[in-house]
Amino acid sequence: MMIDRASATTDNTCVMTRQFILAAVILLCASVMLGQQTSTSTSAGDTTSNTKQFEPVFTRYQAAYERQDISELLAVWPTLQKDEKEYKKIKKQLERADISSVKLVVKPHDVQFSGKDDAVVQCSTNEQYLQIEKSDYYQGDAQIQRMGTQNTNSLGQIQRRTVKKNGNLWMNLHRDGDKWTIVSVSEKKPH
Repeated sequence: MMIDRASATTDNTCVMTRQFILAAVILLCASVMLGQQTSTSTSAGDTTSNTKQFEPVFTRYQAAYERQDISELLAVWPTLQKDEKEYKKIKKQLERADISSVKLVVKPHDVQFSGKDDAVVQCSTNEQYLQIEKSDYYQGDAQIQRMGTQNTNSLGQIQRRTVKKNGNLWMNLHRDGDKWTIVSVSEKKPH
């Protein structure tokens, strides 16, 4: 019996070629999967580094609300005065005498850049403050005298109630040089 060496060599070459191609495909798939994992973690890292650049603007925004200081808020949100309705609403809120001990935490979650110097940042907010409430209880009816006169001395009591609010904000930000400022703030997601 004679063995055809050329045929055996060709068969071995085909088997080796198939094994090589299979190994190359497996390596290619593994590198693609690894690349996607690396890309995902890089994206998560990018989000963290992207939100870090906004920390000064969020810190100043929080401080303005906590101090109830409209001029400090305008320093970080200079376009607010152009929107008269929003400006009056926020100014009135910051000047309320029945609110004290304001604490505000703004946490950015998602950043979308609409150009090199413009961004929309979605944030969660946690707000807490004390609100003074006065009860309008009167003792007059309990002290009606024979003559029909009534004492209407108020026993109004002042109580402080803790108010907690959680929500979402979308902040449009603009960068001028290396400084970010607020262009607008909305409780509704932009389209």
